[in-house]
Amino acid sequence: MFYPVALVTAPTLAFAIGTIVIAAAIVVAVALRRRAPDVYFGIGWMLITLFPVAGVITLLRPALMADRYLYIPPPAGVSAIAALVGLA
Repeated sequence: MFYPVALVTAPTLAFAIGTIVIAAAIVVAVALRRRAPDVYFGIGWMLITLFPVAGVITLLRPALMADRYLYIPPPAGVSAIAALVGLA
């Protein structure tokens, strides 16, 4: 019914890796925004749609933790990867 929410006091390794991956995606998107606007759009779309369900800031009740909201970001990641492959 509800997902158990564990309060973690110290950042974990998974948090650090996730932060590095997101920062790298932002750097790649900004670096390629002129040459490959599709990559910029795909990564931006993915980050914007993941933000409400990531749990960083609770905008609404915990209803946003539902799995159905996670079906929107993957096409953005696929389009960004396809645009990167198209650059090669």
